[in-house]
Amino acid sequence: MSIESFLPIDLLMDACILAAVQLALDRLHLRRLLRALLALLTYSILAAFLGRRLIWLRTWPGLSASCLLSSALLTGSLHPRRVLEAAACMC
Repeated sequence: MSIESFLPIDLLMDACILAAVQLALDRLHLRRLLRALLALLTYSILAAFLGRRLIWLRTWPGLSASCLLSSALLTGSLHPRRVLEAAACMC
């Protein structure tokens, strides 16, 4: 499957998930949402192109690292409780 076929759907799904997490945490902020969306988009592109060479991108450590990074960007905080709360909502 080519990247052009799944990337728009992936982008839309990520945007819906991130917006739902922000609404669940009562913190809707467009800039933070776009930053987190850009991080997940970058991860998706890297996993599509380098997934065969760097297999850890497609396993739990890579997925959890992208989830934690995007949740930190989504909340705009480095406080572990807020980041883990957003990451749990994303999962």
